[in-house]
Amino acid sequence: MNSFVLDRFEGGFAVLEDENGNLHNFPRENFPEHSQEGDIFTLKNGIFKIDDKETQKKFEQNRSLLDDIFK
Repeated sequence: MNSFVLDRFEGGFAVLEDENGNLHNFPRENFPEHSQEGDIFTLKNGIFKIDDKETQKKFEQNRSLLDDIFK
């Protein structure tokens, strides 16, 4: 199973970063409408699915880093 982070939407494409830092373009229609930058997706059998647990974990890690910076 592969893991990707949604970097941004560009026109009709979603730009995702893989675990090695490589960027990939996929048609935007392959993603849920509520997808947003920073969401973590898994790719299994050709289907992208938001990994809510990993997305929340990454959000909390980033929030903690920002809190440390601005203290």
